[in-house]
Amino acid sequence: MQGLSGQDTLAKGGAWRRGDVLTVDTEEGIQLRFIDAGVCEGFYTCRRWTFHGAVQVPAQRGTADYWLIQFEQGEGGYWLAIGRGSGAVVTLDAEPHISADRRHWAMGECDFESSFSLTILEADEFGRLIPVAAAPEDSPCCDVEGWDGAALKVKLCDLDPAKAYPDRLSRGANGVWAGKRIRLQKPKPQ
Repeated sequence: MQGLSGQDTLAKGGAWRRGDVLTVDTEEGIQLRFIDAGVCEGFYTCRRWTFHGAVQVPAQRGTADYWLIQFEQGEGGYWLAIGRGSGAVVTLDAEPHISADRRHWAMGECDFESSFSLTILEADEFGRLIPVAAAPEDSPCCDVEGWDGAALKVKLCDLDPAKAYPDRLSRGANGVWAGKRIRLQKPKPQ
């Protein structure tokens, strides 16, 4: 995703940047400021905030809007989905891949130094993003490739990314997300 970063001063859907400060507005007029700092020369040497736009998630009464913001800290980082109306913050472990109907968000990447692999969020009737599926800890690492209708395309790796193999995950009638080589489970409560 291309985002609003660097020294831009462009207003973009309720977000703007002036110098090192990224500012986003909530519907209640509260401004959230994210401040860049440091020089990115390795782990935890800097902070960079990039605005990637808004996503409208279907809700019972219209939509719920989320701002997507990426945080980088030299090497690694995460994404935030901030509810424009509620101010609720959802931390995303990787860039979200959002289904065409915007109800399902999937994050996954092969990072052999962490236990993170694959998570699927689903918008409930109020537009809140709720974790509904996660890869078991002993499953192969998963890179999310995107959505194909209601199916999620992933690439599974064991310890050798060169031996990756594709899979498609679909939600069964029992609500479980599964493919040929992997079956997701309900996430553990935080």
